[in-house]
Amino acid sequence: MCEMLVRVVDKTNDQPYNNVQLLKRGDVVVVMDDGHGWGGEELRNPEWRIVKLPNVSTSAAQVFLGPELDTDPGRPSLMLQARGFGFDLSMLPSEWLADDSRQQPMVTLDASDVSALKVRKTAQLDPNIL
Repeated sequence: MCEMLVRVVDKTNDQPYNNVQLLKRGDVVVVMDDGHGWGGEELRNPEWRIVKLPNVSTSAAQVFLGPELDTDPGRPSLMLQARGFGFDLSMLPSEWLADDSRQQPMVTLDASDVSALKVRKTAQLDPNIL
């Protein structure tokens, strides 16, 4: 019932505080309903893949879009990442992930439990705090 655009290559920046805000490998860019009309860039860009999840609702997949949450609100971190969870890319066919030609732009994954597809992101340390 949903389709996701997933980043398979890190987007980077030399500044640590900017870098954590960029989407990384395994981050979901967007979640759309089944049958979404993907544009040419989404279908061809070698940094993205489209994963179809016919047994997962769009609302359940929204968990992939949330930012990393601060564990100490009394002392907010500047290193919170753009996404708190990533998509477990090991669940996808490795040959499909490696094909940058995007001959097959989408893959269907028979999964019904979102928790089996997500991985918690590792917290990033602030380089200016000892």
